[in-house]
Amino acid sequence: MRRSWFLVGLFFVLFIFVSKVHALVIDVNKAFELALERNPKIKQALAAVEAAKAKLVQAESILYPTLDLQLSKTERSKTSSGGISSFPSELNPTPEDVFLYSFMQGVLGRLSSSSGGDYQTKISLSYPIYLGGKKDATIRAAKEDLLTELENLRQVKNEVFYSVAEAYYSLLKAKSAYSIALDSRNLLKAHLEEVKARFDVGMATRSELLRAETALAEADLEVIRAENAVRTAELDLKFAIGLEREEKIEVREELKIAPLDKDLQGYLEEAYSKRPELLSALHGVEALKANEKAVLADYKPQLYLSGTYQWSGDTFPPENDSWSLSLIASFNIFDGGEKKGKLKEVRANLNKVMAAIENLKKSIALQVETAYLAVKEAEERIKVAKAYVDKALEDFKIAEEEYKAGVGTNLDVLDAQNSWRQMRSNYIQALYDANVAIAKLILAVGRDRF
Repeated sequence: MRRSWFLVGLFFVLFIFVSKVHALVIDVNKAFELALERNPKIKQALAAVEAAKAKLVQAESILYPTLDLQLSKTERSKTSSGGISSFPSELNPTPEDVFLYSFMQGVLGRLSSSSGGDYQTKISLSYPIYLGGKKDATIRAAKEDLLTELENLRQVKNEVFYSVAEAYYSLLKAKSAYSIALDSRNLLKAHLEEVKARFDVGMATRSELLRAETALAEADLEVIRAENAVRTAELDLKFAIGLEREEKIEVREELKIAPLDKDLQGYLEEAYSKRPELLSALHGVEALKANEKAVLADYKPQLYLSGTYQWSGDTFPPENDSWSLSLIASFNIFDGGEKKGKLKEVRANLNKVMAAIENLKKSIALQVETAYLAVKEAEERIKVAKAYVDKALEDFKIAEEEYKAGVGTNLDVLDAQNSWRQMRSNYIQALYDANVAIAKLILAVGRDRF
């Protein structure tokens, strides 16, 4: 029995050890790399790019001739002389019976055994020589559509990277908050021991003891909440990356901040040149202009080259050959207003996109400036919070020593400890806000992570 329990315990320990060994250690760049491979939104955008490439291949096919091969065999039959000459009078036929009988006799009278057949092999070629500029316009529109999808892919990647960055920094913040909660609990536990010792010798009141115990209980609850926040943040990060819930990850970094590399005007200029939505809209404008030219081409004459070469005969392979070559010119005189309607539609869509671009530029400027100001605010908060973290810790140590010396109160110690915990939390929150604001600024300017 003891051996069984020993084996179970050994298996449990080995399971935990193997799980730890296989935990994926990641930093923010590794998280981005994994998201490129695993995130379903990126896979969906990649599929859209492949579809646009296929459409371009279809559009470019207009540059080449079409070639068709046709094989056929035609059976011939000889007329049969058999059949019934008249409907039997003893059956008392109606006029409808006589009509149906005559029709069937005509069909059946032509049935015969096969007497031979004709074979035919034909190769047909067709090539659009001139379409009024429609070929170039169609291909150009397809290329612009592909460029649009590539920019959409960039936008999806950037949005995914922002979500990953936000989740990653949330996990770092949660881990820091958990560390702060543990430190606070340890300090309050040590302080409670001091209060108990003083209470046992009559140097502390029961109220002081109860207050210290209550503070420790609150710290225990905070540890539980912080630990759960870490688990939740890990799940959020795995979801943002595209990992399975069961996969193990480990983050060893701490929150820190890198300085900005540009001023506001520099970021605005970068956004106007890199923002995927803006570039996508501009490619959309070019595609619509190409579509407009394609519609205008329908107002012009079109010229086609058509040719056939065929073999025919009553044996296979057929021996008789012939060919034809045609030059066909066509011009649409009237289509009920279809071309005019298409042209109006394209031009209306073009005006709509141009108006959307102007609004998009204003929105981009607002997003960039808002994110930039958020970074600056967080940087100032970091400076203030960092300066007071050390002062708050020093204040706590002084309060603790004064309490031990009998010149300070229990309330002073608890207040000082709470102030130190709050200052550390403010510092971590400022670091988190700064990192998220920087990630949002990178998203706003359209800067690629990879």
